[in-house]
Amino acid sequence: MDELNKLLAKANRRFKTYFETIKIADKELKFLQIANMKEYIEKITESNKIELPYWAKIWEGSIVLAYLIFKRQPEKFSECLEIGAGVGVAGLFAAAFGYKVTITDIDEDALLFAKISAIKNRLTINIKKLDFTKDNLNHKYNLILASEVLYKKDSYIPLINFFKNHLKKDGLIYLAKNRKIKAEGFFNKLKKEFFVSKKEVGLKAADEKYIIPVYKIWLKGRGNA
Repeated sequence: MDELNKLLAKANRRFKTYFETIKIADKELKFLQIANMKEYIEKITESNKIELPYWAKIWEGSIVLAYLIFKRQPEKFSECLEIGAGVGVAGLFAAAFGYKVTITDIDEDALLFAKISAIKNRLTINIKKLDFTKDNLNHKYNLILASEVLYKKDSYIPLINFFKNHLKKDGLIYLAKNRKIKAEGFFNKLKKEFFVSKKEVGLKAADEKYIIPVYKIWLKGRGNA
């Protein structure tokens, strides 16, 4: 049994799964998804567990980030880090568009799904378990991607410190968030260390329209990004 089938067997011991296809420009990638999500949520709710599998959802913000990556083609040897990656949509598209990518998440199931999807799409990436509120990779990146990482206020300062420790001087951060989450405290603190440019991107998915706030972030002292 090859590695892909071994990992799929491991995932399928806990979840019913299928591959969902997403296309950005000329790149079409397949992502492992939970097929019985509603049933699975009902099961863990009945068992009094409070951690829902948010990592398994393909967030609209991650699709928008993937599109922005396509618009900004990498320079040679550019390195990209995705934090709170979930199934790794933005990171895997970054790899498909030519970045050397490291995908991270705190959830081991998320990392398993991301690894399966990487192998399925014949992409070579690094995968690491990471809590960005306290871990340090001791490495700096040209591009950092983050989607839906602002839901806990006590993570704001650690996240800003993580950005400072892991972004190259001429690097760039793309951050997408839910429009309902204001996170004013985060952005007020962030602007003390970084320049921040915001735009709202429209996305249509499954017959629904979404407006996704996306922030381009770069270190002060480097000029325009």
